[in-house]
Parts: sequence; structure tokens; C-alpha cells
Amino acid sequence: MKNKVIGVFSAKGGVGKTTTSINIAAALNQFGRTALVIDTDITSPNLGMYLGNFNIPNSLHKVLKGNVDIKNAVYIHDSGIHVIVGSINPHDVDKIDYKKINEEISKLKDNYEILLIDSAPGRYEETLAEMDIITSILIITTPELASVTDALRTITIAKEFKKEILGVVVTRAGNHEHEMTPDNISAMLGVPVIAVIPEDKNIPLSAKVSSPILQSHPESDASYAYKQLTASLLGETYKKIEVKRNDDSMFKYMMKNLGLE
Repeated sequence: MKNKVIGVFSAKGGVGKTTTSINIAAALNQFGRTALVIDTDITSPNLGMYLGNFNIPNSLHKVLKGNVDIKNAVYIHDSGIHVIVGSINPHDVDKIDYKKINEEISKLKDNYEILLIDSAPGRYEETLAEMDIITSILIITTPELASVTDALRTITIAKEFKKEILGVVVTRAGNHEHEMTPDNISAMLGVPVIAVIPEDKNIPLSAKVSSPILQSHPESDASYAYKQLTASLLGETYKKIEVKRNDDSMFKYMMKNLGLE
């Protein structure tokens, strides 16, 4: 999987695309692999907000304006994951040369085994048109029919650009009556479902402490599912190891990240 550039796509926001990107990177880091997540949503970037970094001075926006070398825009989160975030200042969108994005990201390919492109929801056609560097696509959807239907449009466009589709990740699964099953989703999309991430109350808690769930709640169901997903992307198998829970340690960690310690 050396020098793989994976576009993480969803047709709309709120389905767990950024959460998935962050936690795949965290799992890769735990597996001893080098990975970088890049937020390429120019108008509404939120990767930095997820990780508690609202005003990183060297953003992707400054890179595309020619003000910053992209290698100096890499930020290392305290979880160990490497990220490039976008600016949340609406004025930074002005005079962006988005066509430079392919060239700029290409400069980082030799520094990492895997680059994860956290794309703008719904802008997959524009992203694929500008980013030849993307080698593979990961589709994120929830198990609701409307979301799966949107995912079908994304897959259709990805195939038109002749991109390898690694599979579908179903997030926020809760085994409710209205949900489509993984088999039905796969049959409708013509692409295998390679992971099902359960609805997990710890995911919003991890966002609250600005951390991947693999770090904040390593024993949670979602954390285990993300590790399984990442292992499958590497062609490997992840087996859950039972670890004695240290509630006192976890409480201290959350208090620290909330600035209450």
C-alpha cells in the first residue's frame, strides 16, 4: 500500500467522513504506518475543528495561495496523527488557486505511505477532476436509503474517472428497522461493504475532547471497528485484545483535553 492516495468521499455532510479519515489515520499510526490526512474542503473545512485546532497558521489555503510550503503546513496532533487543515476564515477563500492542489499534494507522496484526502461532501466530481493524484476511493454512507442513494451517485462519478473503489464504509449503524442491511447496500451499489461502524455514544465524546476515538476511547465498539477497517485496507486482519479498563486514567485524560485539569 506504499504511496497510496485515498480519497474519502461522501455525498453529503454529517455521515462520518471526517471522523473516519481521522480514525483510519490513528489506526495506521498505531499499526506503525506513516499517514497524513489533508482537509481539501476549501469553503467549509472542519478537520481542524474536530482536532481542536481552530487557527493553525499554516493552512492549506495559504499553501494554495503560494504563501507557505506545503511541508510546513503539516501539523502533528497529540494523538500522533499528521494532518493538514484548512482555514476557517472565510476571507482566506479569496484568490485560492485550487488547480495547484494536485501539484502541491504530490510533493508529500514520498514522505508518507498513505495520504488520506478528506474531501468536500458532494464535490467529488470537482475534486476528482482536479486531483489526478488520488489513486483510490473510499465511500462513506449511513445505512438510510437516502444516504445510500447519494452514495450511488458518488460511485458512478468515481467509475467515470476510472478510480479504484476500495469499498463502502457504513457508519452510524444501529440495527434499526429503517436501516438497510450491509448485503442490501452492497447489492444496490455494486460495491462491497468493507466495514460497518456502529452508532457509538463515545464518538461525540471523542470530538468533545478533540481526539480520535482510538485514543480517547480505545476499547469502544467504534474504535475496534475502525481498527478492523484499517487492517482490511492493509490486507491484514485485526483481532481484538481485551485490556483491563482504567476508568481513572480515562477520566484524567478527558479532563485534561477539556482544560479542566
